[in-house]
Amino acid sequence: MYPGDGVKRIAQGAKTALVIGGLFALALGVTILVWPGKTAMAMSVLVGIYAVLMGIVYLGVALSASGKSGWNRLGNSILGLLFIVGGVILFFNLGAATVALWVVFGVFIGIVWIIEGVMALTTLGGGGNGWAVFYGIISIIAGITLLFSPMLGAAFLWILLGAFLSVMGIVQLVRGFSLKVG
Repeated sequence: MYPGDGVKRIAQGAKTALVIGGLFALALGVTILVWPGKTAMAMSVLVGIYAVLMGIVYLGVALSASGKSGWNRLGNSILGLLFIVGGVILFFNLGAATVALWVVFGVFIGIVWIIEGVMALTTLGGGGNGWAVFYGIISIIAGITLLFSPMLGAAFLWILLGAFLSVMGIVQLVRGFSLKVG
């Protein structure tokens, strides 16, 4: 093994990671842009799978919580059952669940943006106050807009994510293929 071999392997690993990451981002971005509704449903399926798995984990914790209080075991059992029931309901009403999840997502982002805008306006100090005011006002307006139409806002953000992933995937691929190794 020569001293430069380790650096060469690291560079080759970085190149491979950039290409694989770029391919994944591009594929996901294009998929979101071509089939936004189906990919949103696929995300809902992942949420359902997560809910069922978390339910199993909480039930496992409840069953294995020897030496814990009765409330601890009961609370974990109730959480486990709620997660499982929620996941199963999601699977049987996938369309309605997708809409509900996206509305909740839109409302959540709206609230976060309003809080972020208020924070930007109330913590002014130092340089860049003009930018902080601009950011705060834009953030509050965007948050209020999302609160009044959370589904439309979430759909727009979903498409924006698809476009972003597509562009970033292409950039990563270019970086990966142009990286010189050795």
